[in-house]
Amino acid sequence: MQKLIFCFIALFVLFFACKQNSKQEPQQESKQQISTTTEELPVSTPIPPPQTPSQANDKPYKKIDQANTKDLVYPSEFTKWGIPQFKGATMENNIMLDGPQGQYGQRIRMNCKAEFNTVMDFYTKQLGKNDWTENENMKQSKEQDDIKFYSTNYEKDNRTLMLAITQLAPGNISVLQILKDN
Repeated sequence: MQKLIFCFIALFVLFFACKQNSKQEPQQESKQQISTTTEELPVSTPIPPPQTPSQANDKPYKKIDQANTKDLVYPSEFTKWGIPQFKGATMENNIMLDGPQGQYGQRIRMNCKAEFNTVMDFYTKQLGKNDWTENENMKQSKEQDDIKFYSTNYEKDNRTLMLAITQLAPGNISVLQILKDN
């Protein structure tokens, strides 16, 4: 996070320095001749302004009530398909991903007070024992300073499980899972 902040500060300083140099140096007019051609120059297509959901659908925006964190429980659908919950993980959200084109699956997010490798080993071993097949082409991991990230996909009985494990801070792990029908 600190690297990201330093990058933004460096870009700001560079931008400011360039603006100062352009004000101090007198502008020289280019003596190059501009050639005229008979070719048509492309004209960009204007981008329409953003619309709120009520403008897009001509229907009032419907507010969806969210459950309190204390009322969230691990979904029975995940347990039914052999996707275990890490011991001590607390549920942060449980959302059905629906859209105008259809249902995209169910997404849950949990937080764990554990070591990154312990959580990752738990899921890779338990999902393998429960007949989930990992898609090796989707496996990604990143480790930089105190941030660690791992994501992959699993398949079982015409279903896909997307798993992402992120170390937010040492001992603070976020587990994101999306279960969907293929």
